[in-house]
Amino acid sequence: MEDYAALANRLDPALWTESQEFAEGMKTYAEEKFKALNLDLGEGGGNYALLYFVTRRLPAETVVETGVAAGFSSKAVLEALKANGGENCIRAIFRCFVTKTPNAGSAFWWTMS
Repeated sequence: MEDYAALANRLDPALWTESQEFAEGMKTYAEEKFKALNLDLGEGGGNYALLYFVTRRLPAETVVETGVAAGFSSKAVLEALKANGGENCIRAIFRCFVTKTPNAGSAFWWTMS
């Protein structure tokens, strides 16, 4: 069975490269944000490359997403939608962590204007 990375690369090598580059930047960005808030979600975070690739490859106009943590997966989907020329993401938020500072996690909630 072919793994998702090999499949994505076979389907669209340029887009898969773009997706991997996006994911590296996203991972760094997320780590910086968590460090600034003194939060540790362990290995948390979504597969940003795959989320970005699928959203870009299947040009949806609207995505319904259920968030369970800080919102970085949502950001990956929103950035892909934006790159496709659309900006609709309906998000249901289920927070799985509590911070010592009320609403500290709200720095990770994304909206498109």
